[in-house]
Amino acid sequence: MNRPPSRLKTVADAKSQVTSYGYFIDNHLKSVSYANAVIATPGVLFSYDTNYNRLLSMADGIGTTVYGYLSDHQWSAGSGPADDDGWAAGQ
Repeated sequence: MNRPPSRLKTVADAKSQVTSYGYFIDNHLKSVSYANAVIATPGVLFSYDTNYNRLLSMADGIGTTVYGYLSDHQWSAGSGPADDDGWAAGQ
């Protein structure tokens, strides 16, 4: 019998703060959410390139960070929600 891989679904700490993880069918991390947080924390969503199996973006309470890649699949640059938040590999 084939069993699905084990994946962490929730974690609760001593203050009953709960972190929950969601996954795509291919086991990539899809989302992280925070319940009962002492300090309100927005959730995080991830998207991936279906052709090359790499992270394309991450969206959280601040905005969306987008990742760029070179033709050889190496990470090259990204941009975030702040106006001056562009960066490149090696910075």
